[in-house]
Amino acid sequence: MSRIRVGVAGTGKMGFFHCMKLNQMKNVNFIGIFEPVIKRAEKISQMFQIKAFETYAELLKHIDAVIIAAPTPYHFSLSEEAIVHNKHVFVEKPMTMTVDEADKIKTLINNKNLKFQVGHIERFNPAIKRIHELIQPDEIVNIEAKRLAYSDRIKDTDVVLDVMIHDIDIILSLIKSPIKRISAEGIRMRDASKFDTVSAILLFENGIVANLLASNISHEKVRELIIYEKEKVIKTNYLMKQQQLIMNKMNDSNAILPSGAEELIANISLPYTDPLQEELLHFIDCIASDRTPVIGVEEGSAAVEVALKIKQCLLDSK
Repeated sequence: MSRIRVGVAGTGKMGFFHCMKLNQMKNVNFIGIFEPVIKRAEKISQMFQIKAFETYAELLKHIDAVIIAAPTPYHFSLSEEAIVHNKHVFVEKPMTMTVDEADKIKTLINNKNLKFQVGHIERFNPAIKRIHELIQPDEIVNIEAKRLAYSDRIKDTDVVLDVMIHDIDIILSLIKSPIKRISAEGIRMRDASKFDTVSAILLFENGIVANLLASNISHEKVRELIIYEKEKVIKTNYLMKQQQLIMNKMNDSNAILPSGAEELIANISLPYTDPLQEELLHFIDCIASDRTPVIGVEEGSAAVEVALKIKQCLLDSK
């Protein structure tokens, strides 16, 4: 099979990283980019020796698949145009800005023999892959997710769609139950229109509770996921690339790890991988072997829907 022709739409921070990875992939023919900022387009074009197309439509004429890394408000229109022109699509998270846009993408893609993948990069983190091996879904009681950092980059979305959505997607992949109730609180410090720190609680119909905390104004960098089961706890520290498996020594399985009642079973060092490269390889492999991406249109849409419900809770609480 000939190499798959790929282009990139949007070459900001993430778009640049995508260009770097595509340029290194042997089974890809990196055709070019569409970038409306002329100086940036010229720089990327020279750096990777690829063409900078003047319009998105012109780029689509020369490729089989597109990586959409443009600002979030453009995800829908760029995805829609690519699908209409029968191109495979990889779009960075969040998939869209609204549920209506996500529904339109689902309708479009369901009528096409095309691959559609959403860039929820944490799914390709070895820590998350290991969690799926360690957990017993029917035993999960509670999940805690913390994602804190400081960022002064100008965002086109708030902390829910930009940061918390990582953990929303992970939690939805772990808990196969409808959400019964959502509550959320947040603060806005730098921009009156955007939340900087948000705490959310998801109550699932099967009784599992998920607590999420996300911030882009924290001076402490934290990326943790803790899964409480009836008889064990799995603690993941993304930054340290470590996991701990802890067993509950109490006979009463309803009492989860009181002080002095836990026993460390294993410190698990996670292997080094490049999640961005892994997700791009997965996308290309799905095209080449006609497989369905792990994070497709349904998964991307579900994460957007929950994120927007959290945002609505924040607005309703004011």
